[in-house]
Amino acid sequence: MGLFGVLATEQQEVHTQPVKHVLRGDYWVAGTDWVYAYDAPHQYGKGDFRISAEYLYAVKDLEVAHHGGSPPVGDARTFREDGFYVQGRYGFAANWRAALRYDAVGAGVNEKTVGASGTAETWDASHRASAVLTWTPTHYSRLQAQWSGSDIATESGRKRANQYFLRFIASMGQHGAHEF
Repeated sequence: MGLFGVLATEQQEVHTQPVKHVLRGDYWVAGTDWVYAYDAPHQYGKGDFRISAEYLYAVKDLEVAHHGGSPPVGDARTFREDGFYVQGRYGFAANWRAALRYDAVGAGVNEKTVGASGTAETWDASHRASAVLTWTPTHYSRLQAQWSGSDIATESGRKRANQYFLRFIASMGQHGAHEF
């Protein structure tokens, strides 16, 4: 289990849409992550199990430093967003692993508050699910097949996408097993 936090007191952002403007202020993130792993007594990862999860909450307290339009310098902008993932991996046979992952951004809060009036603008959450199958034929190589399906909230509506990956990963050069 872990807890983490980050504070930036000199956050600066340049936005070009809808009109070029610059924001500056404070940015902080806090979160937690959790991992449980089981190392099965079988060889080559058979029966190994791992589940992990993370949650984070981010706040940007900014003000307008420059704007090409009408908002005055010093006008407040506060952005709040959260996100999480949960994933699991299981070694179902020697040298074979299957993994699933689900992540979301803005599932609990995803908003911008503008000016002294506190006018709030909210956005829908974005989600992604992934599945990976990994075969490890040697200690130095892996072959992975992955699918990811996304449901992303945009200003013009929801966008859905599927991605497919086939990767071959090889370790080259000096390796810890070869040291004296």
